[in-house]
Amino acid sequence: MLKLVPADYQYAADLFEAVHESRADLEPWLAWAKSTYSMDDVNHWLGHIAPQGYEFFVLDAAGRYVGSVGLNALRPANRIANLGYWIRSSAKGRGLATAAVTALVAWARSNTDFNRLEVVVAVGNTASRRVAEKAGAHYEGVAKARLLLKGQYHDAAMYSFTSGADVA
Repeated sequence: MLKLVPADYQYAADLFEAVHESRADLEPWLAWAKSTYSMDDVNHWLGHIAPQGYEFFVLDAAGRYVGSVGLNALRPANRIANLGYWIRSSAKGRGLATAAVTALVAWARSNTDFNRLEVVVAVGNTASRRVAEKAGAHYEGVAKARLLLKGQYHDAAMYSFTSGADVA
């Protein structure tokens, strides 16, 4: 059992700790995950970036911070949002990422009018691709040179969750 809670300063130290614990897993795929990641970065994200979307912290059954999931890059005119997620290294392999994505999709369907939630994953990020597939995302194909990570372009596997409303 897990719980999604809105991103909040209450868990800032836990976020910082989890990023550093998980840097080896995150750094190849997420531009912000770097050795210089600091509490200033956490506070900037919580104060300036997180409010631009719907960002949640993932807590395990014991109430421990284990990762984040959220909707960002919102495009309300087309009712589209990007869906992103990560789970700290010590909590991997327990199905928490899949459960968090499933919970966020259900939340989005009940609390927003987004018709399309996109998951954009570097082709080589097999763990994240598995999460999207296990959570029921529809695989749409590969977008060439879609992601710029550490100064290098990567092809991205494109997945989506759609509400099915008025899809032609």
